[in-house]
Amino acid sequence: LYGSNESAEGPFELIASGFIMDFAGADPWPRFTKNATPITFENTTAYLHYQVLFTILRNSVAANSMQIAEVELIGLPAVELPKATLFAEDFEAYVAGSDLHGQAGWKGWGNVAAAGAPASDKFAFSGKNSVEVIGSADLVHEFAITGGVVEFSAMQYIPAGTSGTTYFILMNQYDDPGATLDWSVQTEFRLDSGVVHFWTGAETPIVFDKWVEVKCVIDLDNNLLDYYYDGVKISSGTWDDTGHKTLQAIDLYGNGASSVYYDDIVVKQ
Repeated sequence: LYGSNESAEGPFELIASGFIMDFAGADPWPRFTKNATPITFENTTAYLHYQVLFTILRNSVAANSMQIAEVELIGLPAVELPKATLFAEDFEAYVAGSDLHGQAGWKGWGNVAAAGAPASDKFAFSGKNSVEVIGSADLVHEFAITGGVVEFSAMQYIPAGTSGTTYFILMNQYDDPGATLDWSVQTEFRLDSGVVHFWTGAETPIVFDKWVEVKCVIDLDNNLLDYYYDGVKISSGTWDDTGHKTLQAIDLYGNGASSVYYDDIVVKQ
């Protein structure tokens, strides 16, 4: 059995091979009879085109042909194991208007209080609060994640009529003194032009006045990244050009732009 995602003419990749047990018996398999022994295999890629080759005839001398009435390929989705939640922040534990610097692991970039950001009750995806990434904010939370597949998601709200460029950043290396800093995700939300710009060059329109999910699926072992905005994948590529296999921080950087809001930041693995 072969599969191809390019065309019905291939090129094809081998998925599985082996004997069909019912056909290999001592007696010929009855005509017009469904095989009794299930033929099962597992593959991680779903192909658009399949090719089935029967390479051996039972009696190639007396009968140089074989009749196949029907071949069914029935796919079953793989069972996805529940992911463990490594981090969850809904901002409900903070007083609206209070700065998050120094609270529950949140801090300004470089541990500078002036780069913090306040909890806000202006907008919220769940509960009453979110975090308001004001123009002076450069809000960081560190993690210590090495290896595995990580799902990093956050709900984001951008009011219409805003201006400037604000950033959603994930770091594969971070420390307060700045000795080891390495960016893996640096997404620009260009508020004036209404464009989300991922640094691979991929772009998509900003959704204003609505809570939108920003999500990264990161395969740290294989150094891969898929980036989603509002449920649509907008970029795929390499997580880290230096191969650290780590996720060490989120950085919500205001860059002098109008306020945007984040809620329900969740990290699963």
